[in-house]
Amino acid sequence: MLNKVVKQLSVATATVGLVTLGATFAHIQTANAAAIRSGFNSNTAVRPYKSNL
Repeated sequence: MLNKVVKQLSVATATVGLVTLGATFAHIQTANAAAIRSGFNSNTAVRPYKSNL
C-alpha cells in the first residue's frame, strides 16, 4: 500500500520536474531568439536570466 503511494508520488515529482525543465528551456530559447532578432550576442541574452534564476 505505502509502496504504491511512494511510487505515485515519485512519478508526480518527476512529471513536475520535467514540466518545469521544459518551461525553463522554452523561456531561455525565447529570450535567445528575441536577443538574436535585436542583434545581440546570445551570451548577453542569457546572462540576465541566470541572475534571475
